Amino acid sequence: MESLSNTNQSELLADVREGFSQLEAAISTASPPLCKRYMTPELYQELVETVRDLAARGHRRVHGAFEILGTEILSVDSGEPGPPSARVRLHAISSLVELDQRHRVVQGSEELTAWSQDLAARRLETTGRWIITELGSMSVQGPVAGPSGPPLPTRDLTELEKRERESKEHGAAFVSATLNFMRLQYSGS
Repeated sequence: MESLSNTNQSELLADVREGFSQLEAAISTASPPLCKRYMTPELYQELVETVRDLAARGHRRVHGAFEILGTEILSVDSGEPGPPSARVRLHAISSLVELDQRHRVVQGSEELTAWSQDLAARRLETTGRWIITELGSMSVQGPVAGPSGPPLPTRDLTELEKRERESKEHGAAFVSATLNFMRLQYSGS
C-alpha cells in the first residue's frame, strides 16, 4: 500500500465524509443534484436510477439520524500515470428505512443501527478534490445502545465533573445571595 502525506490523508477523508453526507442527503430527499459534484458521472447516474426506481414505487430511502463516526483509509494507489485513488471505510450510525408516501416504514427499521460502508475515491486533477467513484458493500454491525461515540478520556471526564460541580456551587451561591437580598429587602421595609 502506498501512502499519502498527513495533509493529503486529511483532505481525502474530509472530501469522502462530505461527499458521502451529500449522497445520503440526496437519497433521503430524492434530490440527486445535491451530490453530483461529489461523485463520478457513472455513479451519479446509478444514484439517479435508484431514486427514480424508489419514486416509481412511491418510496423514499432514509437514513434517519445519520452520523458519520469515523473513516479509515484501507489502501492508496498513486495512480501513475493518472490521478491517485483510494479505498476508504466509513463507519456510521443511522436508522435504515424505506418509507412510503405516507411516511410509513415499508422496509427496514427506525432503530438506530451501527454500520460501515467501503467505497472508492479518486482525486480530480482539475480541482484536487477527492470524489467517490464506487460504493462497496454495506456491513451492518447491529443496533446502537447508549452513546455512539468513543468514551471520554478519564482526564476529560474528570474535568467535566469538576465543571458540573463548580456550576452547581455557583448556582447554590446565587440562590443564597438572592434569598439574603430578598430577606434584607423585606425586613427593611
